[in-house]
Amino acid sequence: MNNMQSKQLKRQQTDKILLQAIATSADVDAFLILYDRYGQRLLRHFHRSVNNVDTVFDLSQNFWLYIWQNASQLIYENNDSAERLFFYMATKRIADYYRSSIHKREIPLDDFPNLSDKESSSSSPESDYCTEEIRKITERVLSKYSELDKQIFICQKELDYSAQQTASQFNISIECIYKKVSIIMKELRFQLRLAGYYSLFACLCLQQMM
Repeated sequence: MNNMQSKQLKRQQTDKILLQAIATSADVDAFLILYDRYGQRLLRHFHRSVNNVDTVFDLSQNFWLYIWQNASQLIYENNDSAERLFFYMATKRIADYYRSSIHKREIPLDDFPNLSDKESSSSSPESDYCTEEIRKITERVLSKYSELDKQIFICQKELDYSAQQTASQFNISIECIYKKVSIIMKELRFQLRLAGYYSLFACLCLQQMM
Protein backbone atom coordinates (compact mmCIF):
# COMPACT_ATOMS: atom_id res chain seq x y z
CA MET A 1 0.00 0.00 0.00
CA ASN A 2 1.47 3.36 -0.99
CA ASN A 3 1.59 6.46 1.18
CA MET A 4 -1.38 8.10 -0.57
CA GLN A 5 -3.62 5.08 0.01
CA SER A 6 -2.53 4.92 3.63
CA LYS A 7 -3.53 8.56 4.17
CA GLN A 8 -6.90 8.00 2.49
CA LEU A 9 -7.62 5.09 4.83
CA LYS A 10 -6.65 7.16 7.86
CA ARG A 11 -9.09 9.88 6.82
CA GLN A 12 -11.87 7.34 7.22
CA GLN A 13 -10.84 6.44 10.78
CA THR A 14 -12.68 7.63 13.89
CA ASP A 15 -11.22 10.32 16.11
CA LYS A 16 -10.48 7.69 18.74
CA ILE A 17 -8.37 5.63 16.33
CA LEU A 18 -6.49 8.76 15.26
CA LEU A 19 -5.80 9.71 18.87
CA GLN A 20 -4.54 6.19 19.51
CA ALA A 21 -2.18 6.52 16.54
CA ILE A 22 -0.85 9.81 17.89
CA ALA A 23 -0.45 8.38 21.38
CA THR A 24 1.28 5.13 20.39
CA SER A 25 3.44 6.16 17.43
CA ALA A 26 3.44 9.97 17.25
CA ASP A 27 1.60 9.70 13.93
CA VAL A 28 1.83 13.11 12.25
CA ASP A 29 -0.66 12.19 9.53
CA ALA A 30 -3.27 11.24 12.14
CA PHE A 31 -2.70 14.53 13.93
CA LEU A 32 -3.10 16.54 10.71
CA ILE A 33 -6.34 14.73 9.89
CA LEU A 34 -7.74 15.65 13.31
CA TYR A 35 -6.63 19.21 12.75
CA ASP A 36 -8.35 19.28 9.33
CA ARG A 37 -11.57 18.06 10.96
CA TYR A 38 -11.72 20.55 13.80
CA GLY A 39 -9.01 23.20 13.40
CA GLN A 40 -11.01 25.91 11.63
CA ARG A 41 -14.16 25.39 13.70
CA LEU A 42 -12.19 25.63 16.93
CA LEU A 43 -10.37 28.71 15.66
CA ARG A 44 -13.74 30.38 14.98
CA HIS A 45 -14.90 29.30 18.45
CA PHE A 46 -11.88 30.99 20.05
CA HIS A 47 -12.36 34.08 17.88
CA ARG A 48 -16.03 34.49 18.87
CA SER A 49 -15.03 34.94 22.50
CA VAL A 50 -11.59 36.55 22.23
CA ASN A 51 -11.21 39.68 20.14
CA ASN A 52 -7.41 39.73 20.04
CA VAL A 53 -6.04 37.90 16.99
CA ASP A 54 -2.69 37.09 18.62
CA THR A 55 -4.45 35.62 21.64
CA VAL A 56 -6.76 33.57 19.41
CA PHE A 57 -3.81 31.98 17.64
CA ASP A 58 -1.99 31.41 20.93
CA LEU A 59 -5.05 29.64 22.35
CA SER A 60 -5.37 27.52 19.21
CA GLN A 61 -1.67 26.65 19.07
CA ASN A 62 -1.56 25.69 22.75
CA PHE A 63 -4.72 23.64 22.35
CA TRP A 64 -3.27 21.54 19.52
CA LEU A 65 0.07 21.21 21.28
CA TYR A 66 -1.82 19.75 24.22
CA ILE A 67 -3.60 17.30 21.93
CA TRP A 68 -0.27 16.18 20.46
CA GLN A 69 1.39 15.73 23.84
CA ASN A 70 -1.55 14.21 25.73
CA ALA A 71 -3.44 12.15 23.16
CA SER A 72 -3.31 9.05 25.37
CA GLN A 73 -5.37 10.84 28.05
CA LEU A 74 -8.13 11.78 25.60
CA ILE A 75 -9.14 8.29 24.49
CA TYR A 76 -12.47 7.03 25.84
CA GLU A 77 -13.70 3.51 25.18
CA ASN A 78 -17.29 4.42 24.31
CA ASN A 79 -16.60 7.66 22.49
CA ASP A 80 -15.38 7.40 18.89
CA SER A 81 -15.81 11.12 18.25
CA ALA A 82 -13.69 13.73 20.05
CA GLU A 83 -15.90 16.64 18.95
CA ARG A 84 -17.68 17.30 22.23
CA LEU A 85 -14.47 16.77 24.20
CA PHE A 86 -12.50 19.19 22.02
CA PHE A 87 -15.09 21.95 22.35
CA TYR A 88 -15.35 21.30 26.09
CA MET A 89 -11.58 21.75 26.37
CA ALA A 90 -11.56 24.83 24.15
CA THR A 91 -14.33 26.53 26.13
CA LYS A 92 -12.52 25.82 29.40
CA ARG A 93 -9.37 27.40 27.94
CA ILE A 94 -11.35 30.53 27.05
CA ALA A 95 -12.73 30.71 30.60
CA ASP A 96 -9.22 30.19 32.02
CA TYR A 97 -7.90 32.96 29.79
CA TYR A 98 -10.45 35.47 31.10
CA ARG A 99 -9.93 34.37 34.69
CA SER A 100 -6.21 35.03 34.39
CA SER A 101 -6.42 38.07 32.11
CA ILE A 102 -5.82 41.55 33.51
CA HIS A 103 -8.06 43.04 30.81
CA LYS A 104 -11.43 41.36 31.34
CA ARG A 105 -14.39 42.03 29.09
CA GLU A 106 -18.06 41.19 29.31
CA ILE A 107 -18.89 37.72 27.99
CA PRO A 108 -22.69 37.63 27.80
CA LEU A 109 -24.24 34.20 28.02
CA ASP A 110 -26.23 35.23 24.95
CA ASP A 111 -23.05 34.42 22.97
CA PHE A 112 -24.13 30.81 23.40
CA PRO A 113 -27.65 30.64 21.89
CA ASN A 114 -30.60 28.71 23.31
CA LEU A 115 -28.96 27.85 26.61
CA SER A 116 -32.33 27.14 28.18
CA ASP A 117 -33.51 24.87 25.36
CA LYS A 118 -31.73 21.53 25.49
CA GLU A 119 -33.61 20.21 22.47
CA SER A 120 -32.87 23.23 20.29
CA SER A 121 -31.97 22.47 16.69
CA SER A 122 -29.09 24.94 16.89
CA SER A 123 -27.41 22.93 19.64
CA SER A 124 -23.64 22.69 19.28
CA PRO A 125 -20.84 21.14 21.34
CA GLU A 126 -19.82 24.50 22.74
CA SER A 127 -23.38 25.58 23.68
CA ASP A 128 -24.06 22.10 25.12
CA TYR A 129 -21.01 22.44 27.32
CA CYS A 130 -22.00 25.92 28.52
CA THR A 131 -25.55 24.78 29.24
CA GLU A 132 -24.28 21.90 31.34
CA GLU A 133 -21.75 24.04 33.21
CA ILE A 134 -24.34 26.70 34.06
CA ARG A 135 -26.79 24.01 35.19
CA LYS A 136 -24.18 22.54 37.55
CA ILE A 137 -23.26 25.95 38.97
CA THR A 138 -26.93 26.78 39.54
CA GLU A 139 -27.57 23.41 41.19
CA ARG A 140 -24.55 23.87 43.44
CA VAL A 141 -25.70 27.32 44.56
CA LEU A 142 -29.30 26.25 45.16
CA SER A 143 -28.17 23.21 47.17
CA LYS A 144 -26.95 25.60 49.88
CA TYR A 145 -30.46 26.89 50.50
CA SER A 146 -33.62 25.43 51.99
CA GLU A 147 -36.19 23.69 49.83
CA LEU A 148 -38.52 26.65 50.33
CA ASP A 149 -35.90 29.15 49.11
CA LYS A 150 -35.15 26.94 46.11
CA GLN A 151 -38.83 26.70 45.13
CA ILE A 152 -39.28 30.46 45.50
CA PHE A 153 -36.28 31.06 43.24
CA ILE A 154 -37.61 28.63 40.61
CA CYS A 155 -41.03 30.28 40.65
CA GLN A 156 -39.48 33.71 40.14
CA LYS A 157 -36.69 32.97 37.68
CA GLU A 158 -37.78 29.87 35.79
CA LEU A 159 -41.59 29.89 35.94
CA ASP A 160 -41.68 33.70 35.74
CA TYR A 161 -44.28 34.11 38.49
CA SER A 162 -44.96 37.59 39.80
CA ALA A 163 -43.84 38.34 43.33
CA GLN A 164 -47.51 38.49 44.37
CA GLN A 165 -48.21 35.04 42.91
CA THR A 166 -45.16 33.55 44.63
CA ALA A 167 -46.00 35.19 47.94
CA SER A 168 -49.57 33.85 47.79
CA GLN A 169 -48.42 30.34 46.90
CA PHE A 170 -46.02 30.09 49.83
CA ASN A 171 -48.01 32.30 52.23
CA ILE A 172 -45.15 34.71 52.92
CA SER A 173 -44.69 38.44 52.34
CA ILE A 174 -43.59 39.98 49.06
CA GLU A 175 -40.69 41.60 50.91
CA CYS A 176 -39.51 38.17 51.99
CA ILE A 177 -39.72 36.93 48.38
CA TYR A 178 -37.54 39.79 47.15
CA LYS A 179 -35.00 39.25 49.92
CA LYS A 180 -34.64 35.51 49.36
CA VAL A 181 -34.30 35.82 45.57
CA SER A 182 -31.85 38.70 45.89
CA ILE A 183 -29.55 36.69 48.18
CA ILE A 184 -29.52 33.69 45.84
CA MET A 185 -28.98 35.86 42.76
CA LYS A 186 -26.01 37.58 44.39
CA GLU A 187 -24.35 34.23 45.09
CA LEU A 188 -25.20 32.92 41.63
CA ARG A 189 -23.69 35.93 39.88
CA PHE A 190 -20.53 35.54 41.95
CA GLN A 191 -20.16 31.84 41.10
CA LEU A 192 -20.81 32.46 37.39
CA ARG A 193 -18.12 35.13 37.33
CA LEU A 194 -15.67 32.71 38.92
CA ALA A 195 -16.49 30.26 36.13
CA GLY A 196 -15.74 32.83 33.44
CA TYR A 197 -19.21 34.24 32.76
CA TYR A 198 -19.51 37.98 33.24
CA SER A 199 -23.23 38.60 32.83
CA LEU A 200 -26.30 36.66 33.83
CA PHE A 201 -28.73 35.23 31.28
CA ALA A 202 -32.31 35.19 32.51
CA CYS A 203 -33.16 31.50 32.50
CA LEU A 204 -29.87 29.96 33.66
CA CYS A 205 -30.98 26.56 32.40
CA LEU A 206 -33.14 25.91 35.46
CA GLN A 207 -35.64 24.00 33.36
CA GLN A 208 -33.02 21.31 32.68
CA MET A 209 -32.38 20.83 36.41
CA MET A 210 -35.89 19.77 37.22
